Amino acid sequence: MSEEWRNYRRAVISCIQTYGQPKTPRGARLALLIVSPPNLRKRDLSNIPKALEDALTHAGGWADDSLIDVLTVRRAPVHPGGQVVVQIMPLTETLFGGVP
Repeated sequence: MSEEWRNYRRAVISCIQTYGQPKTPRGARLALLIVSPPNLRKRDLSNIPKALEDALTHAGGWADDSLIDVLTVRRAPVHPGGQVVVQIMPLTETLFGGVP
């Protein structure tokens, strides 16, 4: 694990703690919205979620990123220095038709 990755993971943990260590309902299926990027550099949006999902799992935001059923990644205006806006929403209905 690179130093850059460890620093990123620490930053995500700090953000989670800033918001009072919110937790998703145990076992809930989730929708995740990510709004990015930090600069105008050419990038594939599909490369953004995995590191963030893993960091959020490590931070205790949810039990595991395998609970994500809906993933939205949207390109947003650039925020100097970088910013990612994340919304985690428990789903009331799942692929299997029941409430989680």
